Amino acid sequence: MDNNIDFERKEVLRNKSYYDCLKRAVDNYQDDEDILKYLPDFYQLLCNIGCNNKSQWYTKMLVNAALSYLVLEEDIITDKRSKDGYLDDLYICAYVLKEIRDKVSKNIILDNMGGLDFEDDIFQLIYDIVNRASDILGDKTEKILDIVGFSKFTLFDFLYDQDKTKRLMMRKEKRRLLYAMLAVKANSILEIESETYQMMKLRSLIRTHHEFGEIKRYMEFIHD
Repeated sequence: MDNNIDFERKEVLRNKSYYDCLKRAVDNYQDDEDILKYLPDFYQLLCNIGCNNKSQWYTKMLVNAALSYLVLEEDIITDKRSKDGYLDDLYICAYVLKEIRDKVSKNIILDNMGGLDFEDDIFQLIYDIVNRASDILGDKTEKILDIVGFSKFTLFDFLYDQDKTKRLMMRKEKRRLLYAMLAVKANSILEIESETYQMMKLRSLIRTHHEFGEIKRYMEFIHD
């Protein structure tokens, strides 16, 4: 009989979402000052970001690293019978959210809040939890980051910087093309021999435009 009850209880747990499981687990240890209460919502926020098609590969990699840590059978603090057993999970979630805020964009977090309601400033909350959890965990934070590969993240930071550099170069190329097109048009207008009021005003607007110096530099290539 006891075995049947235990089996039914396990089946119920399987049908519950991981969010519900986390919430039920940390509810046992909550108080007004306890930071563990944020773990389920941080988990859900990471899921929202990871499932968003607009999230870039770098962001998804950060999220996947955190979520993989949460489901490890043996993490840095394996005893889930005490509140400290979930502190490492909260730390890695907050750490990844901080990385997204600092290295990618705060809008990714804001756009994926969904139905989550944080009473405090979400970004200040993230920083506070990272700091408070770090103070409690001490040297264990390095081991946590090492498990998910963040201690070797320099290469990925470099690759992401390369990606940003590539996008910046593409923007500069488009800007140069725009200047070239403006130079051709401005040159043709300035060469028109007309003293009508409209043409004189148009030439004056071109010459006094704050970017005319750059446009003029491109115009010089037309006469080469």
